[in-house]
Amino acid sequence: MRRPSIAVPAILIAGVLFAWGVQFAASEPSPAVRDATAVGRLTGRVAQTVKPDTGPVHTAPARTYFSSGVSFATITSSPAAFGAPITVTCPGPTGTCKIEIDNDLQVGGNATKGAAVALWEVRDSSIDSSPGGTYQEIPADGGYNTVSFVETYASVIHGTHRIQPMVMTTGDGMSAYNYSIIIRVYKP
Repeated sequence: MRRPSIAVPAILIAGVLFAWGVQFAASEPSPAVRDATAVGRLTGRVAQTVKPDTGPVHTAPARTYFSSGVSFATITSSPAAFGAPITVTCPGPTGTCKIEIDNDLQVGGNATKGAAVALWEVRDSSIDSSPGGTYQEIPADGGYNTVSFVETYASVIHGTHRIQPMVMTTGDGMSAYNYSIIIRVYKP
C-alpha cells in the first residue's frame, strides 16, 4: 500500500500563508507603527512606546451657579450690593479651583453726562479686585443700558465661598434693575 504524500497539503498551506502575507504587507500600517518604524530607522532601535496625539484640552466647569432678578438699588459713588450673596463651593478635600463670574446689570435713570458704572465682586467679605477693570459710560438720556463684566479668581482654596456682586458709579442718581449672574467653578 502506498503512503499518501504530504507534499500536496504542505504546498497548499504554504500558498495560503504566502497569499495572506502579501495581503498583510500591502495594507497601510497604522500611524503609531509608522512612527515607531521611522524612529527605529533613525536610531537603530524600535521605540518602546508611542505617545498618542493629545490634541486640544477642553475644560468643563465642575459646578455652575445662576442668579437673576430685579434689584432696585440706588447706585452712588459708594459701592452698593445688588442681588443676594451667592454661596459657591470649590469641590474636593484639597487643592484649588478657578472661579469665573459673568455679571450683567441693567441700569437706568442717569441724568449726568459722562457718568459711568463699574461692576465687581466681593469674595468672602474681602474687596480683592478693582471695580471691573474699567468703568462703562451710561447715556445721560435717562434710559436703560446694560453693563457687563467677567471676573476670574484663580487659585481659590477648596471649600465654601461667598460672592457678593457690587456696583458703583461716577455720577449719582442711577438705579439698578434687572441682573443676571453666572458663576462657573473649574477644578484643575
